[in-house]
Amino acid sequence: MQTTVEAFYYKLGRKQRTNFRKNVQDLSGMNYNQFFYRLKNNSWSKLEFEMMNELVANTKYELVKEVTERTKSKIQPMEIDI
Repeated sequence: MQTTVEAFYYKLGRKQRTNFRKNVQDLSGMNYNQFFYRLKNNSWSKLEFEMMNELVANTKYELVKEVTERTKSKIQPMEIDI
């Protein structure tokens, strides 16, 4: 199932968001403000997308730049322990 990084991030619980954010920051070298700027503006690089998709590989989600209306309605709540 495809979803944007922002939609995926806000589907996570509070602790899972922190873990996901810290993993992305550690692996990419970006700081806290850069993470939220990119999250808000959907301005991820191709390498960042690949890295984040590896982080969520054990879920049914694939992160993409944009979600079409066809796939948007299929986003379901999830449990993930990163």
